[in-house]
Amino acid sequence: MTDLRKIECNVHGWQEQASVCQHIVESVHTGIPVGFHWPAGSTDSHPDAWWSACEEARVAAGGDWTREVEGS
Repeated sequence: MTDLRKIECNVHGWQEQASVCQHIVESVHTGIPVGFHWPAGSTDSHPDAWWSACEEARVAAGGDWTREVEGS
């Protein structure tokens, strides 16, 4: 069973929740591009996203989200 938690956006109304890494959020404020990655083949309308350094660490770890990768 998929947990489709919803959040309410003042502009778009109720939407599926997604997680975006802090580096992408900071990039919105600084204007410095950091890359934007999401799961290949995802069927979610709002998939989670992460920055390029986390993607490089994930790939180097064999493609999995390990504790070490998540701590990057």
